[in-house]
Amino acid sequence: MKIIQILNSTRPQSLKCHWFKILIVCMVLSSACNRKPLSCVEASPNTVQLGQETVITDCSENSFNNELKTGEGGNFSNITSKTWSYFRPGTYNISLKAFSKRGNKDDTYYQNIHVVPPDSNKVKGRWRLTTFEQREQLFVDYSINLFENPLILRDTLDETYTITGDSLFVKHDTESFLLFLNEYAIDYDYQNATIQAGESFFEIVLFEDTRMVWKGSYVKGYSLLYLSRV
Repeated sequence: MKIIQILNSTRPQSLKCHWFKILIVCMVLSSACNRKPLSCVEASPNTVQLGQETVITDCSENSFNNELKTGEGGNFSNITSKTWSYFRPGTYNISLKAFSKRGNKDDTYYQNIHVVPPDSNKVKGRWRLTTFEQREQLFVDYSINLFENPLILRDTLDETYTITGDSLFVKHDTESFLLFLNEYAIDYDYQNATIQAGESFFEIVLFEDTRMVWKGSYVKGYSLLYLSRV
């Protein structure tokens, strides 16, 4: 009888211990499945010319439903890699916010990217205006590339601009011309990727050694002027 009483007295404590161990194991397993993420983002290259492509890569660990912000308004979710271009000079702060599996833990990492305007001496020289576009942009969505907004008009032209320190000389190679009716020297100024030619203003949004693109005004959006070095 005493032996039975002893067994009965120890059984509840043994059961409590057993359930406590199970609870601990479940907590450990649950924590392992919902580990805190380690956020990581890389931009290559991280110094670019206007319009030059850079590849933004999500290198996070233990992460789900990540949120990428490109620094100038572009927002994307759940991407592993994004090819992106910047069309205004400056330093942009890319951020990537990583979440745990349950979404209750997060981590954010930042990466700077530097967008360099062309030097004024590189803009000088002879350029041929070959193509003119008008694109529609009724509201600004920075997640859409500048060259991907709806096309309204595209025209082929042949107009030569010779850019010096303070003048832009216009030559009409055909009867088709776009900006300037007469062939003459126009007052010219260049500051931080912005061109002033007479009364007109343009932003350089893409620049390479042999070509560049100007962005101008248009009532429903903007215009794009494609120039090639002569």
